[in-house]
Amino acid sequence: MVSPHSLTGRGNSVESEDYGSHRLLDPGVELADLTVKLQAINRLSLRDRFHSAMFLPAGSLLESAAAQISEEISGAVEVNGEAADFETVIGTIKNGQVNHGILFECEPSLVVIKRPEALPVDVLKAVESVLSTGEYTFSRSGTHTTLQSPASILCLSSPVNGCFEHEVPLLEQVECPPQLLSAAGLVVADSPCVELESEYLSSDQLVPDEGPYTSSVDEPQFSNHAECEIKATVEADENSGRFCGEPSYGPHSAITDKQQAYQTMRKLAAGFARFREDNHVDDSPHATSARFLNWELQDRINRIQLKSKSTDELSLLR
Repeated sequence: MVSPHSLTGRGNSVESEDYGSHRLLDPGVELADLTVKLQAINRLSLRDRFHSAMFLPAGSLLESAAAQISEEISGAVEVNGEAADFETVIGTIKNGQVNHGILFECEPSLVVIKRPEALPVDVLKAVESVLSTGEYTFSRSGTHTTLQSPASILCLSSPVNGCFEHEVPLLEQVECPPQLLSAAGLVVADSPCVELESEYLSSDQLVPDEGPYTSSVDEPQFSNHAECEIKATVEADENSGRFCGEPSYGPHSAITDKQQAYQTMRKLAAGFARFREDNHVDDSPHATSARFLNWELQDRINRIQLKSKSTDELSLLR
């Protein structure tokens, strides 16, 4: 059985809740981590995905993590912020014809943006619009076209030592434009212990893609209880909508938009209800979804391990 820590990349323990046979970390942090993974492996339908930012270990580990996400996910495309331009990422208009950039192609299931802080200023502003609204409007030579974008994950560098200081504001520890974090619907800070960094994003953490997920559920109905729980969660913790990991304990004014936090929480709840083929949302996404998603990942990982074991046994028999 894979431990919860192998799914999150964090060996340090914080407040936990008991969901069946699994011990999960703080539900908000765990939900964020699992959401990014489920979104990354196409287990949320396109209508339920949103744009997220994930702090990864600095240096070569960020390179390998971004590469693994891109390689193992069907239809994923990687963008290097250090070498990107407007035409490649966003697109252009020529003779009234819109040529889509990577963010607006139909094929990618996920766009992995590595080192987005290095994007040119014009691209950065356009990406901010995509992060906050899921779309971008071209206005060139009298032509106005609004394009929708699939999900994206920003791969940002954590502090060089791999650890965040709780007492120091997040933006003083990383090289990241404040507007990027403000626009992202979800921010996850994954700071593995230094001695465990080599295990980051192992096969136990990023399970292989099984293709796009679709649901027959149109629009789940929210119960009054669920609405109240979501609102109460956002009001109780101004950072809850971002579900930050270690940085959440410090003052981070760049990621405290409660209205956006509420919309993200509500979108998550609806997405997970569709994932369960459920027409109703009766609970906060924290409890039911964290439990459900953890079991989903555990089951898939166990099946992968069982398949691998069977293959090894066949090899021995031969």
